[in-house]
Amino acid sequence: MGCGQSSLSRVRPVSEEFVGLKNDGATCSLNTLVQALFMLPEFRASLDAPGVSGATDAPLTKALRELFLAMQGPRAVASTAALRRALGWGPVNRQHDLHDVWLRFFDKLEDEFKTVGQTEMLQSIFNGTQHNYVTCSGCGHTSEIDDGFSSLELEVSHEAEGSNVQAALRALLHPEELKGDARYHCDRCACKRDATRGIKLQKMPQVLTLHLKRYRMGGRTRKPRIVKLCSPLTFDTELDVGDLMPEHAQGHNFSYRLHAALVHKGTATSGHYYGLIQHAESGRWQIFNDEQVLRVGSNLRAELMRAHGGNEKAYAAYMLIYRRVEGQSDEKQLREQEVGEQEVEVCQKCGDCSDEVRDLSPAASHVVAAIAE
Repeated sequence: MGCGQSSLSRVRPVSEEFVGLKNDGATCSLNTLVQALFMLPEFRASLDAPGVSGATDAPLTKALRELFLAMQGPRAVASTAALRRALGWGPVNRQHDLHDVWLRFFDKLEDEFKTVGQTEMLQSIFNGTQHNYVTCSGCGHTSEIDDGFSSLELEVSHEAEGSNVQAALRALLHPEELKGDARYHCDRCACKRDATRGIKLQKMPQVLTLHLKRYRMGGRTRKPRIVKLCSPLTFDTELDVGDLMPEHAQGHNFSYRLHAALVHKGTATSGHYYGLIQHAESGRWQIFNDEQVLRVGSNLRAELMRAHGGNEKAYAAYMLIYRRVEGQSDEKQLREQEVGEQEVEVCQKCGDCSDEVRDLSPAASHVVAAIAE
């Protein structure tokens, strides 16, 4: 850390008010991501690393570090204007998909960390490795390659109930049969063959990010349109992926604890993001909703249940962030927390933070049309 610079190693005590982020139009996706990253001790520490904290040719890293310092107070609201300029954000009223923002943000940040020789630090926090393979059914040859990932993308089922993150992870790793028009061209056979394609997890990151794929092409009219799947996908505060790892990794700890549920309310074209995020040092939870930051008390379980999806208001987690943990279970965080009289109030601003989202009927709560007819 450079001389005279403040440290980001600690977030101010949970007893004090956290600093919100100004919404300048449709910037809730960026705000929610930044607030989730701000509450990650591993990530804050990476911005204090030698060469990173004083980097002059890394505009995104510099803007993010300055924003994090502002978010430590004493002001009530901070601005992401400098950060957006570093990202090349564009018009503030343009809507952005949260996962797209994450991929763009991470790629640019990784490039900047590379310029100061700290690529491995960032990758050790967020990057895992997956083994991709295709096996020809004719000759038995397997073509394989290892790939890095900064998030795992999980399918959301149309079913009204019964789906969960563990099942979605298993489905991600389930081999796919390539037949018919999808047959694989095998170089050894020099022709198209039936084949089996799949992935295996090889290395897991400190911080595991899951993208719940709630948007897809659909609709009941002739004109194709994007729809949002609001069917429930349940998740626990603790996640163990040990049984999904290869044999050579067995015996190691692959236990994770939920750090944040990044929630979307509304339709695919008119909605709002906010974060239900845990303060790592105290274990307490906050709702980060742009400028408004509220402590979650005894209704934590209800807030998590709402993030599962399948509700009339079309609230549903779109990204989940888990931190790798050591030691015993922490299910006690779901019990009532003595945090005062303040009740959680979720901001009702929508239209991606500019228009009000209409209430959705129960019949429409599982598949929401994205584009108005």
